[in-house]
Amino acid sequence: HSRVCPLTEAVAGLANVTCLPAATGALQFRADACGVAVAGGAVETRLLVIADGAESPLREHLGMAVERRDYGVSALLAEVVLAAPHGGLALEHFTPSGPLALLPLPARGRRERAALVWVLPHNQACALMEAQPSERLRALCAALPPGRIAPLELRAAVAVPLRRVLAVEQVRSRVVLAGNAAHSLHPVAGQ
Repeated sequence: HSRVCPLTEAVAGLANVTCLPAATGALQFRADACGVAVAGGAVETRLLVIADGAESPLREHLGMAVERRDYGVSALLAEVVLAAPHGGLALEHFTPSGPLALLPLPARGRRERAALVWVLPHNQACALMEAQPSERLRALCAALPPGRIAPLELRAAVAVPLRRVLAVEQVRSRVVLAGNAAHSLHPVAGQ
């Protein structure tokens, strides 16, 4: 099932705000407005807010430079099926390689679930992604504190490299970068 983000819902109700898909066409700037080509026509605005992610194509198109720092780690993300109820409690465990968090998700059917965020050096994350699902599960169980949580299965695992991306220029005439297009950092540092 799909859920509407509260911010998206709030913005949709504003008469003076138009949300465009991230993949837009050419930009044209005048002293009083900015024109953005989109599928089926064009939109004109006094202020263009670019919020299309850490690897922002629009920021790149405008030549707005960024500083990047690779943290040397990846976040292994997955859905974990649990043997017992999580009781709405999150678990964060600090391992020698980095933090490991299990964040409660609503049960689906009779299956208790949690979201896994496990920070590992790139090579370990890649090795786990190439491993059999049973090996990934075994590695997770070995990394968790004994007796606290019993994972049964990992689903939809992906490894995402963690990087800091900081736009050197975040504001320009008629343009502002927002969200991860302006800056993104290690999620634990964001706490």
